[in-house]
Amino acid sequence: MNNKIIGNSFENNLSLILADLGYWVSLFTPKNHSNSQPADMIAVRDDVALLIDAKTLEKKNGLFPISRLEENQIFAAKKFISCGNSWYNFAILWNDTIYMIPFDTIDFSQKSVDLKEQIPFLNHYSERIKEIENKNR
Repeated sequence: MNNKIIGNSFENNLSLILADLGYWVSLFTPKNHSNSQPADMIAVRDDVALLIDAKTLEKKNGLFPISRLEENQIFAAKKFISCGNSWYNFAILWNDTIYMIPFDTIDFSQKSVDLKEQIPFLNHYSERIKEIENKNR
């Protein structure tokens, strides 16, 4: 499976997980041009909006390269936060675990974010998707 298919699948599945957790979720489309979208989705619950860009990581070492964050995403995150919002997150899928990395916690002087040092948002991603799919049948 290529990266685009893997990424789109993760975005769709993440939206299902967030909806299952009680969020209203909307995916941003279309994706006709690279570097054209500042995020993949918005999720809202209890008057809190989360702007989320979904990423996947195949590296075994758990180091997510900061260089994968696109300039338009960084600009959008700064603007989103300057408008009084707090939660622009990068949702990263690695080792069947989702990590939500808030933009304002990323140290841009580093080359990567070590996911092994982060608190998981959701473990057992694959199992959770199967549970949601079975519940929705």
